[in-house]
Amino acid sequence: MSTQRLAPLSVASASSAMNAGQIIVFSLLPLVCQSIQLQGWHAGLILSISSFCFALVSPIWGRLSERFGRVPVLTIGLLGYSAGTLLFTLLLDFGSVDQFGLTGFVCFLVVARCMQSLLMGAIIPSSTAYIVDTTPPEKRAQGMALLGAAQNIGAILGPVIISLLAAYSLLYSFYTAAVLTCISAVLVYCYADRLKTAGKPHVNVKPWPLIKNIATSFSDRRYRLYSLAGIGIFASYSIVQQPLAYWLKDSFGLSSSEAASWLGMAMTAFAVAGTMIQLLVIPKLKFHPRQYLIPGFVLIGTGSLCILSLQSFSGLIIGMGAMGIGLSIAFVGYAGELTGRVNDDERGQAGGVIGATPAVGFMVGPLAGAFAYEVDGQLPFIATACLCVGLVVLTSVEQR
Repeated sequence: MSTQRLAPLSVASASSAMNAGQIIVFSLLPLVCQSIQLQGWHAGLILSISSFCFALVSPIWGRLSERFGRVPVLTIGLLGYSAGTLLFTLLLDFGSVDQFGLTGFVCFLVVARCMQSLLMGAIIPSSTAYIVDTTPPEKRAQGMALLGAAQNIGAILGPVIISLLAAYSLLYSFYTAAVLTCISAVLVYCYADRLKTAGKPHVNVKPWPLIKNIATSFSDRRYRLYSLAGIGIFASYSIVQQPLAYWLKDSFGLSSSEAASWLGMAMTAFAVAGTMIQLLVIPKLKFHPRQYLIPGFVLIGTGSLCILSLQSFSGLIIGMGAMGIGLSIAFVGYAGELTGRVNDDERGQAGGVIGATPAVGFMVGPLAGAFAYEVDGQLPFIATACLCVGLVVLTSVEQR
């Protein structure tokens, strides 16, 4: 295969590796924390704070890639993700509450994960901008489709890794995530085109205006309610995802490795269902973007209640599949509606909001899910269903 063809594939591998790693960490961290004398809300705290860091720096890294070039920034992001994941995993593997004390150990874990997130924030904006820079307008949709497909591959790969390695050690999946992103960094460094994506020395990279611009965008009256809906999509899913491993252990009497295997299969169902609906169904439909939102929220809420009510492995697979389909179609509706409400010269700003909403949702969801599970094991599922009802009402009001 020629270097010209390998270049976009190497960049797409970054999205796959990062997405697989994120799914591994978000899915298994609660079980890992439980095994080292930490509680569920500690895992939620770590994930929420690191998601905030990610949301904060992503627009800054995007601007830095304008100044210094896409490939160097993307390589830094991938190597930072790999090194940060390795450091975080080593702390989980060899650190303990006895060594550092409870507060000290949690602080070390938060700092390690935040260091990773601060560097990981470079991956999405630089890889997306790379595809835009290197594809002509008539082929840009194909380039973006390549990134979307790569993210879907990562969404499937992460759960498969969990299922294969959980029987040996929960942390083996974390180490694998570090290796995958390191391999992707090597591929990007070797094959990505630096000339077409070189930096522009005159670009202003002051961070505060960028952060202020994204924050102000959320309050834009043209789409602020849709911004809330976008945050709700990911918050509703992560409220269930965060304590799901605990729930499997407690409800079915599973060991940690057995719960991780079940979780891996459930996440595979989630990812495959969402990917299939994106590839095979949505392209054939001719609905207005907003028409996808309410069915998406209904499926997310229904899937959550299905997991809770059926109390079986088949119910888990069916429920997670429904949630995967619901999240996929709701996000398509949200992104399409939001970008359709702005002028052509404001789509970059709208894109910044779209890119930030998953991180904001994951700031809220994991911590809320952890505390809800501490109160009652059924509460995260009920809370997700109630949140989806609220999102349906919010969207219905906005569409009138």
